[in-house]
Amino acid sequence: MKINNKKEKSLALDTLIGANTVFEGSIQSERSVCVEGSIRGRIEAKGEVVVGRQGKVEADIYADSVVVGGQIIGNINARSRLEITATGRVTGDIEATKITVAE
Repeated sequence: MKINNKKEKSLALDTLIGANTVFEGSIQSERSVCVEGSIRGRIEAKGEVVVGRQGKVEADIYADSVVVGGQIIGNINARSRLEITATGRVTGDIEATKITVAE
């Protein structure tokens, strides 16, 4: 899977919540999580959490890094970095070592 930003990079996915999927509950992953659908609950990942353009998340997120292309309502704790793309929206508290926000 490719994520488009200023540099195109590959993302090794462990868990994918697809575009037509609605998930309620907690996700714990040793690797990365990609949300293209909807999730309500809590996400914990030792890798990266990516919320795609169509992704809608009502959850607190704890991860190494987080990329937001869709909508998040909840708190984000990114151990290394948080990137909010031009289409990304966050409502909640943010804690991260590095934060990048696109115009």
